[in-house]
Amino acid sequence: MLHLYGARGRPVPLLILSLSLILGLLAALHLAQGGAARPPAAEQGLLHFQSSASRASAQRELNRGLLLYYAYNGPQAAEYFQRAADEQPRLAIAYWGIALASGPDINTPFSRESFMRGAKAMRTAVSLERYASPRERAYIDAMAARYHGNFEPRDAPESAYRAAMAKLVASYPGDDDASMLYAEAVLEHNSVAQIWHSQEGLRAAALLDRLIGNVLSRYPEHPMANHLNIHLHDYAPHHSKALQSGDRLAALDVEPAAEHLIHMAAHAYNENGDYAKSLAASARAIALANAAADRRYLFHDFEVGMSAAMNGASYQNAADFVARSYTGQPAGKAPLLMAVKTRFYRWDDILANHDDDGPSRVARIEALAAKGDGRAAASRLKALRLTDSSLSTLLLRSRVAIATGRGDDSVRLAQEAVTKGGGHKA
Repeated sequence: MLHLYGARGRPVPLLILSLSLILGLLAALHLAQGGAARPPAAEQGLLHFQSSASRASAQRELNRGLLLYYAYNGPQAAEYFQRAADEQPRLAIAYWGIALASGPDINTPFSRESFMRGAKAMRTAVSLERYASPRERAYIDAMAARYHGNFEPRDAPESAYRAAMAKLVASYPGDDDASMLYAEAVLEHNSVAQIWHSQEGLRAAALLDRLIGNVLSRYPEHPMANHLNIHLHDYAPHHSKALQSGDRLAALDVEPAAEHLIHMAAHAYNENGDYAKSLAASARAIALANAAADRRYLFHDFEVGMSAAMNGASYQNAADFVARSYTGQPAGKAPLLMAVKTRFYRWDDILANHDDDGPSRVARIEALAAKGDGRAAASRLKALRLTDSSLSTLLLRSRVAIATGRGDDSVRLAQEAVTKGGGHKA
């Protein structure tokens, strides 16, 4: 789930302003190659998807493919499933895997193009069913329901897929992967942000809690069970149930393509206020992402790490995170460090900086207002000639208003900012 995580139960002045500045800079993030790939976790026995593969090499690629689907890296997962099919052309479940990886996940919507790829793979899987085990045929038949007919409308085939997966779980109650693929489908159908706020959502949450809990009781290290457990509790009234899953994912030794599993630990730590652990998990996820061919989550890895940095209690930890983990354009690092200084009230450091870039000028206005020099802050704000009503502009004007003794204006501007930022989780 791609969203920011903020502190709970205590205000963090300037946090939203600083993060607004950061997010504008992150769009220009370019990342360097480097780093050796770690041995794939699927080869270490982390995940074994029972199949009718007669070749060890085909089984290995199946395991890799499913692990990367669990890491929400569908394109790379599809490549591994294709390798399994190349190793053993009559392996029907390998083509099922290509269809699985071509489909949606919580972060990735179904597209017409991916539907066509998956539908083609499913036609092959169905044609090879006579070589599959009864359990594999149940997986294939369930996926065939998802790819039945045309791409649109989606409601009926997705509902049929969920029903077929529920039946599969009932037939194979000890099959951890069946349970987690069913849980993934249920979570796709229910908004993570809304699941705890409606009667239908609460019923789905109870089902998910049972499915995930059963798998974790049998196999506490199951990567998808821990991944989904964190997502299930993203917006839950209490987040502590996700902490142990965060610890388990943070401890994994995965190949770079599966770095999203490490990143998920940072989500759990942020929600529970352990920002030091979140920084460590984010730094590791970023390092792995830099070594991966597909860096789809790199922006979000850094985004969540910066959220931890700005919510934490240590200026040095935050500054170190930027210094070590930001590998983008050199010109982008200084403004990020300026945002960190703003968050931690390093007003004298900010005023000693004379760079003329926009973030530095904004930070100096913040510093002047905080130190009580309202006249200078107002003068510099006027010189910026800001005409927009963005969240960051409203907050900046509110700060200057209070510094110049205009309390009513400050409250009004702050209220406008709250309304403007109502869609953010803070």
